[in-house]
Amino acid sequence: MTLVSEKNLGGMAVDELLAAYVALCLRQFDANEVEDSRRYNATFPMMMAIETELESRAGDQRRVLMGLFDHPNIQVRLQAARACRTVAPAAATKLLGEIRASQRFPQAADAGMWLRGARGDAAKRKH
Repeated sequence: MTLVSEKNLGGMAVDELLAAYVALCLRQFDANEVEDSRRYNATFPMMMAIETELESRAGDQRRVLMGLFDHPNIQVRLQAARACRTVAPAAATKLLGEIRASQRFPQAADAGMWLRGARGDAAKRKH
C-alpha cells in the first residue's frame, strides 16, 4: 500500500485511514525486527496525523481503532490500544495488560510503560 500525505487524510474514508494505520504499524514491526530505530520513528508523524484526523471527525472516530484489537500483529494491537486509551480506557488497558503479559519484546515493554504512565496519570488526578 502506498502511504498518503497528511494533507490528504481529510478526504479519506475511515477504512482507508485504518488501512494506512495498519501499514504504518507493520512498518514499525519490521523496523523493530532489524533494530532500525530511524525507520521506526519515521512512522510516528503520520500515525499521529491519522489519530488526529479520526479524533476530529464527528463523535471522535478513534474508537474504530478498537477493531484492530484482535489483529494478528502485536505491533498493530499495541498501537491501537495506545491510541484508544482516552476513548476506551478499560478495553485499552486490558489489551495493554495482555500484551505486557505476553513477554513478546519490545512490545511487552512498551505496553508496560503505557500502563505505568496511565496509573501515574490516574494518581495525579486524585490529588
